[in-house]
Amino acid sequence: MVPASPPPLAWRNVPAGAAELLLLAIDLDGGNGDAIQWAVGGLSPISHGIPAGRLPHGAVVGLNSAGEARWGGICGAKGQVHHVAFLLYALSRKLSSRAGFSVALVRSGLKDATLAKGLAIATYRRSLNRAVS
Repeated sequence: MVPASPPPLAWRNVPAGAAELLLLAIDLDGGNGDAIQWAVGGLSPISHGIPAGRLPHGAVVGLNSAGEARWGGICGAKGQVHHVAFLLYALSRKLSSRAGFSVALVRSGLKDATLAKGLAIATYRRSLNRAVS
């Protein structure tokens, strides 16, 4: 069973001068070790998180590794643990203004636009009967 929606996320201490927040969820154990499961841009720098399954006003979803603008979920073999990195970037300028944006194009602009970044690692394990996290 794949989680139907991303988990709720919260953050604090966004630096002054941030124009946009960008969130990438990467399944570190998914295939090539860099599977984008979710990309969310257009997050307000005054926001403090994302509730489970709901995007804040103005947020846009970019393409995941499957080429779809949605939460891709994490689905490993039963009993296998997956590590998911949630990377939050505070950007000095907007890089992801449209739904379906390309993560590759946004990543090319990150070096010059990143004011700060945060990282949280979550684990997910699929049991025999149901998903647990």
